[in-house]
Amino acid sequence: MGRGLPVFRGAAMQRGHGLGSLVKGLFRAATPLLKKGAFALGKEAMSTGVNIMQDTLSGQSLKSAAKRNVKRAGKRLAGKAMGGVRKKMKAKAKQRGGARFLLVRDVKKQSREYHPVSNITDTGPIEFNVAGTAEEYVDLSQTMLQVSVRVLKADNTPITADDPVAPVNLFLPSLFSQVDVMLNEKLVSQPSNTYPYRALMETLLHYNKETKDSQLTQQLYYKDEAGKMEVVNPLLQGEHGNQGLAKRHGFIAESKLLSMLGPIYADVFFQERLLLPGVDLKLKLNRSKDAFCLLSSKANAAYKVKIESAALFVRRVKTSPSIMITHAKALEKTTAKYPLNKVDVRSFSIPTGNMSINRDNLFLGQLPNRIIIGLTDNDAYNGSYAKNPYNFKHLNINYISVTIDGETVPMRPLRPCFEEGAGQHYIHAYNSLFMGTNRLFADKGLDINREEYPKGFTLFAFDLTPDVSDGCHLNLIKSGNLRLELQFDRPLPNTVNCLVFSESQGLIQIDRSRNLIYDYQG
Repeated sequence: MGRGLPVFRGAAMQRGHGLGSLVKGLFRAATPLLKKGAFALGKEAMSTGVNIMQDTLSGQSLKSAAKRNVKRAGKRLAGKAMGGVRKKMKAKAKQRGGARFLLVRDVKKQSREYHPVSNITDTGPIEFNVAGTAEEYVDLSQTMLQVSVRVLKADNTPITADDPVAPVNLFLPSLFSQVDVMLNEKLVSQPSNTYPYRALMETLLHYNKETKDSQLTQQLYYKDEAGKMEVVNPLLQGEHGNQGLAKRHGFIAESKLLSMLGPIYADVFFQERLLLPGVDLKLKLNRSKDAFCLLSSKANAAYKVKIESAALFVRRVKTSPSIMITHAKALEKTTAKYPLNKVDVRSFSIPTGNMSINRDNLFLGQLPNRIIIGLTDNDAYNGSYAKNPYNFKHLNINYISVTIDGETVPMRPLRPCFEEGAGQHYIHAYNSLFMGTNRLFADKGLDINREEYPKGFTLFAFDLTPDVSDGCHLNLIKSGNLRLELQFDRPLPNTVNCLVFSESQGLIQIDRSRNLIYDYQG
């Protein structure tokens, strides 16, 4: 999601005229080349014959004269052929624009460390300003955020080993409710407080177990045990405890300093094109509630997260003057284009006692390529020490329908049964995670198995592309009205929030004056 393109495996049935059409096309393309080659070969043969005759008349043997002159002719023909190829390649490069043929030796990369523009407080945002320079590009995909924190009591005293408090999973992005990204004062990120859910959903459905057990531990990702999402006492051991919660507790026990490092979960940081010189980058990280990013079983819990330090690591790229001149010339005629996988996470509440919800106009206008749906308790969503905000419950849902302009997509509605017993079945709902994330029949798994799925990892994924092949290629942007309908077996015991994670195609354009053209809403 957002990174890597799978290989297209081909159609099951032949379309077109088969191999004959290919050979016919090759012959048609090769005919002019054969004509030119035959003409050059004829001239060289005539010249070689004359040279052999002259050498023979001068007293050399026919065999040695022929051997020497034929060898020379072969070298001359090969030289002419290579010269023609180089000439055509140069012409093609000039036609396409030399910036596409970037040589590695022309590039110098260096990461630089930036600190917040103001002092860090308990509740205030953290801001970074990265000024653009005249000669350096910025590789946004390599941007990293480092944060060092301590967990304290509300009165700023250290916690003890017996304090039952621990961070939520994926602690680093959970510290911030919203991250605003601006390029030359233009907002290019989602203006919503669902940043932690974007980070967690991307992590759950993008990375495999090996990555989560290694690289993602830098962000304090230690998976909660399925079925134990509501265990918020990290001191419990054995079958009553939550191992993931206990591991995270070990990093902050007795107010130890915890350092974390990870990416910024915003669209521009998940594309690989270099940002042009002269573009300023600004980040504003708004803090989450302490009750959202900490879990505790203590009654009337009052703990806080104190951020001791923060730093942003940005990779600068310096290239040769010739490439910069080529880019400047290209910008006189067109804009620099940055295709994005535009991610949006929106939320709406479903009141207590409801057995169904119809959400018309969930998306009106540009339609997403993919949506992922999850349900969590409203009080956990708003922040509660006693509830895990990342506990995605099934709530005995028995009907999920996604329609676009009245047509059900991409298949008939899902009708799972999560009620434990002989009639339990949710295989199609579980399979939607693989169909909706372009993993079906591919050697790419998810770190959510069949038994874990109904126990805190209940998500529903839908691929909405016309050919149901999101990720293989770009699709035409489609507009319409997307409607979501959910039904439950029994009335909801409390208010819940429905989270809808969506992906669609976006584009940022930058002109020669470094003006940005971008509309987040598409």
